Amino acid sequence: GLEGAGVGNVLEEEEEEPDVFEKIQRSNVKASMREEDKGARLVFEHSHSCVMRADQMTKLQQVIEHKSFSLDLTRSLRSEEAYVYARKYKGTMSPDLADLVKPDSTKTAVRCLVAPHETYAQPTEEELEETPPPEGEPEEDTEASPYVAARTYCVLSVHSMRPIVPKARPQRKVLPKVGDLIVSRPPAALTKKEKTPYDLLEEEVRLVVEDLADEYVALFMGPGSEPLDAAGADKRRQQAIFHLNSTEKYYEFKDRLAKVVSGVVKAHLMKGKDTVDASSPEGKRFLSDCYSSLQSTLNKALNAIFNPPTSAAKVTDNLSDEDLSRLIFEELRLASEAELNLDFALSATHLNARILLRPLDHELWYDYGSMCVRSGNWPKAEECLREALALDPRHVPSLTAYAVLLCLMDRFTNAETYLRGAVDFEPENQLAWALCVLFYDLESRDSERRAALRRYLDLTE
Repeated sequence: GLEGAGVGNVLEEEEEEPDVFEKIQRSNVKASMREEDKGARLVFEHSHSCVMRADQMTKLQQVIEHKSFSLDLTRSLRSEEAYVYARKYKGTMSPDLADLVKPDSTKTAVRCLVAPHETYAQPTEEELEETPPPEGEPEEDTEASPYVAARTYCVLSVHSMRPIVPKARPQRKVLPKVGDLIVSRPPAALTKKEKTPYDLLEEEVRLVVEDLADEYVALFMGPGSEPLDAAGADKRRQQAIFHLNSTEKYYEFKDRLAKVVSGVVKAHLMKGKDTVDASSPEGKRFLSDCYSSLQSTLNKALNAIFNPPTSAAKVTDNLSDEDLSRLIFEELRLASEAELNLDFALSATHLNARILLRPLDHELWYDYGSMCVRSGNWPKAEECLREALALDPRHVPSLTAYAVLLCLMDRFTNAETYLRGAVDFEPENQLAWALCVLFYDLESRDSERRAALRRYLDLTE
């Protein structure tokens, strides 16, 4: 016989997902999400949207933070007629919306137990007779609140387009100061250098020579004096010596020189010794060295008086301030003309000549650096602009020009330091704020760009 095979359908039971429980606020109970989705229940859906002003959002934040946010539930007839069970079905809940006031939060969902309102009451027989229930017959439950009996809870979802509490901004990094990046030139020393004993000796020799010259002029070149001739030189010398001795000028000059010579000997020649034995070999060597040193100093001082060294005069020595300014302006004109002709080497020559005329003028260094930026000579431009800022760290044109140069060289971190320095030193400088707007736009720092733009627009209105 033919044996048949039985075919059976095997149904694989789908593995049921584990249940999830969510806490119900104002109670010790947790709600089963499976029963909430599939169980028998009454659902009343309600949504509300509104626009709130900034002050209202602030008030809402304060209410939530103090946990005084509450909602009332009311029940009424669609016909808007009097409802005898209005107080019975009036409920209240106080959800905790703390998640909504966390930084950068825009939504939250909570479950909160519904409690009877403080005005809860069952209708009296007189109220039932005066206002019959819409069903005709009174409801049977007359004791507990329907929300308590049914353990009613409300699912509340709150959304906002923007966070009530904005996300905390990252702490702004502290930029270095301009003075930290470019060391300013120290001011010229105001105190005079202390003179050494040798300096005092040379100065006293010069004064003695001047006094001797005055005596000679008064003696031989006064009114009514005979003309000087070479034949009478010896006679005049003897008369001068006699005059100096008789007027005691010789002894006065001798005492003055003795004091400064003594200072030189004690400070530099005796080298800390109190006394020297002149009869000893060491003492004789000391006297020889002392005589040689003093003679060399005297010769140096006398040569400086009677045979001064000649030095080449500078170009600016014989120029007045007006002529110097005119020359500097003319060099700038020639530099600008050369740059227009794209002869940057010639332009650099004229700008460098201006600096030679006035090397401590920061604006001249700025002009040279700006031309180097325009011509593409960035290393030389950086050298000149840094020199300008070393001479005057508060020169705003140099700060902005150097910031632009650093951006061209992709050194944006340092560029921000000089831009901030420019607007700090001159808060009303429109160009500096405009460059800040462009810089923050390149850096994609939107909030700082908007702030700089508002400041720029305030200045240009």
